[in-house]
Amino acid sequence: MSNKLPKEASAPENDPYVAREEALEMLGVKPATLYTYVSRGFIRSVRKPGGGKQSLYARSDIEKVKTRSTARSGHGVAAAGAMRWGEPIIPTAITEITAQGPRYRGQYAVTLARAGAGYEAVAELLWTGLWFDDAIHWQVLPVPSEICELATHLSRLDHKAHMIEIFTLFTTHLGMRRGTTAGRMQSTSPLDAARQLIQVMAGCIGFIGPKKAFDAMQDRESIAGCLVRNFGLKVSKENLHAIDSILILLADHELTSSTFSARVASSSGALLHGCVTAALATNGGIEIGRLYDRVDAFLQVKRGESLIDKARLIQEQGGTPLGFNHPLYPRGDPRADYLLEVARMHSRKNASVEKLFVFLDSARHEMHLYPRVEMGVAAIALALRLPPGAGGAIFTIARTAGWIAHMLEQRTAGFMLRPRAKFLSAPG
Repeated sequence: MSNKLPKEASAPENDPYVAREEALEMLGVKPATLYTYVSRGFIRSVRKPGGGKQSLYARSDIEKVKTRSTARSGHGVAAAGAMRWGEPIIPTAITEITAQGPRYRGQYAVTLARAGAGYEAVAELLWTGLWFDDAIHWQVLPVPSEICELATHLSRLDHKAHMIEIFTLFTTHLGMRRGTTAGRMQSTSPLDAARQLIQVMAGCIGFIGPKKAFDAMQDRESIAGCLVRNFGLKVSKENLHAIDSILILLADHELTSSTFSARVASSSGALLHGCVTAALATNGGIEIGRLYDRVDAFLQVKRGESLIDKARLIQEQGGTPLGFNHPLYPRGDPRADYLLEVARMHSRKNASVEKLFVFLDSARHEMHLYPRVEMGVAAIALALRLPPGAGGAIFTIARTAGWIAHMLEQRTAGFMLRPRAKFLSAPG
């Protein structure tokens, strides 16, 4: 009896899960090999909706395994597959993706967060390769008058701009006021510009906080401290640790799409603010920075509706609910696990968070859905009662450190990134 889905229930070409026969055909292997891939965690599988013993297999994992196999065979087309969660294509000494989560220049990000490290220390580690056990306090750099004028003007407008768009606007203006291109190229301290940029971004959080206006960093204040204050929260050790944990765990994640954009811009000779602007433009897509908003929307349920029912419906249709099953962590995202642990510590007397954990536990055990980092951020946002859009904003500030690290590394490579295209003739 065939294990293929009946025609009326078959998954379209872009659905995340496929039946066994299609998986075998895609890979060109025998069933035993497919099962080996599953047992080793290379390919995720779920039970076919409606009961029974048949399984469905993650299409993205199959394509990744197929790409690796093709690359080992020496075929040129493997380069195209490498652009889709495939083989590494750019050497880097910044971040390694491991089963324990990202490792920043030899230091596990989860370990750093658990130990109570500060975001500033992690940013310096990414940029310089140096780690300091003592707490690092960045000098709070003055906000240029042009930026203050822009902030005042923006606060007076009844705008609907997303925080990523606001970050882009301020980044561009900061770059413009730093002088000529030649002068900025000769600057001996690009890290001062990097620190100033992140500090201004932290001040921008005031736009979604209670004040609805830019609120610059205060003397001796940390980035996490500025965010906590601008969100209108109590500046407590518990709240600071929660925000710092997000910032640290999201500071870099190897060659993401936005990071690749920063590296391409850097390879072309773009300066720091231009590289970050390129990354911000990519980050503004619904699959990256705005994904946090989509996860928040998924967690909103109507009266009489439940999250587990929403998730089951999506899975029955061949999809994966937002915020679950990261391709690089088939057995679960360690970053999410730690952020959920932090959220649990804040969840006292918070019914929304308790309901979320009931759902996550059921989704993991009944549906093999493993939370991604976006779900961990959403849990902390619920626990701290952060305003809408906070998750994507914190993520963007955090990742700016990684973009700058990759920009600096790419400068030393000595060549321009220019991938080749594979021409496909029009069908005759």
